[in-house]
Amino acid sequence: MINIIRADWYRAMHGKAFRLCILLTLGWVFLCGYMQHATIALRESLSGGEITIDYINAFFNYDPVTLPLLIFCSCYVANDFRQKTVKHYMEKGMERWKYFISKMVIGWLAAVIFLFCAFLMGFLCYKMFFDTGIAPDMNVKNMLLYVICQMLCHMSVATFVIFISCMIRNSSASMAVNFIFMFFGHLGLRSLMKILPIDFDISLLWAYSGVGMTDMGAGIPWTVWVILVFIGYFVVFSGILMLIYRKKDIA
Repeated sequence: MINIIRADWYRAMHGKAFRLCILLTLGWVFLCGYMQHATIALRESLSGGEITIDYINAFFNYDPVTLPLLIFCSCYVANDFRQKTVKHYMEKGMERWKYFISKMVIGWLAAVIFLFCAFLMGFLCYKMFFDTGIAPDMNVKNMLLYVICQMLCHMSVATFVIFISCMIRNSSASMAVNFIFMFFGHLGLRSLMKILPIDFDISLLWAYSGVGMTDMGAGIPWTVWVILVFIGYFVVFSGILMLIYRKKDIA
């Protein structure tokens, strides 16, 4: 299993899509930082020489990691079917569950790396454009919980994107469908709540929503929730893939 993941990761890192998506993430965060620097609203939000936590939260409201992650996972997984790499794996006797788990792991690793790049560029932008001190809410505990929650939310997004890509097998169609889910999934769930007598806010189950709902003040209960959502996404979507492709032609 480890060898499969290593081989997949090597191919992913040396692919054009991976490098382009990292550049997209870096450029997107830089643009966010510059635009915030250029607006009067942000300068007015600075109080006592301290940058507000809205500076960091705002980055992820504009999907600087989600969109590149969606593009990368869609291209990487669908290209395996287009290039007949899946058929090669199956002919060598690879168990199908190992193939899907490997793809999930690659998506998670990509999410972590893209997120790290976003935080690094955000810090550099902070130093270049602001460097006005740190707000009291930005302590070690809050920062750690924030990073963990964002990481898990993006890993859940990667899981869903890979699921869709494995079902469709075409990179362009996979990206289109995933874009639709990303932009309209939350709206669809909110509309469903108005139709059905549901007391629970089912939009909390939507990983895309979790990215924007996670802020610097995220506490332990929210952290536990995103952990459960991540586990649920993995169990449900990987389970569906394995059931569907248990007998279906995977190549």
